[in-house]
Amino acid sequence: MKKTIAIHQPDFMPWLGFFKKVLHSDIFCVLDHVVNNPRDSAFWCRRVKIMLNGKEHWLSIPIKKEKGVVVKPINTMELGENKKALKQIYSAYGKAEYYDDYKYLVEDYFNSDINSLVKRNMNFIEEVLNLLEYNGELVYSSSIVDDKLTSNNMLVKLVKELGGNTYLAGDGATGYQENEIFSSNNVQVIYNNFSTLEYTQAGNNNFMGGLSVIDALFNIGATRTKELINLS
Repeated sequence: MKKTIAIHQPDFMPWLGFFKKVLHSDIFCVLDHVVNNPRDSAFWCRRVKIMLNGKEHWLSIPIKKEKGVVVKPINTMELGENKKALKQIYSAYGKAEYYDDYKYLVEDYFNSDINSLVKRNMNFIEEVLNLLEYNGELVYSSSIVDDKLTSNNMLVKLVKELGGNTYLAGDGATGYQENEIFSSNNVQVIYNNFSTLEYTQAGNNNFMGGLSVIDALFNIGATRTKELINLS
């Protein structure tokens, strides 16, 4: 029986492509044990794009710095405060059709007293997955593997440990993924192949893709967002 595994870091209020990957998996493995550099601009666990005043805007969360430490495991990172975020989100989406229906998602996030980056991000992700009616299983990599395995070998180990025979890779994985390692372990690799379909965005005549899932939820609601993801 085919069992598809998706593995991804716990991104901050992720874009629609992230949720397509999860929704098409039987098990979503949260990659929480790996080390990363929180100062890296490509560390998506701390920043995402929204639309503000008709333009792309980076919404970001500060991560507490530790003297002398540059890279560290994601599940040890703690959040600082961002007092401007809710005001920025309201300014961006306060007039969107479904803002009042889903504003609790961002209010819960920024009003939370949870310091853990992983826990705060995953609380948001799980709330959205409930709205999108995800029926799969959610597990954490830290409960399965240690930090001695890296890259492709680690991913194969996770898939095998979870009883999977298919690995759902992200669209950007082609640059580093060694598919022969997967095939030699009897794991099929398929790609997410996400392509954003246009939808109505309040205050914008020219569609802007690649934004946080909150852009779609506030503008078209959960039911239509799920349909959009499944069609993409």
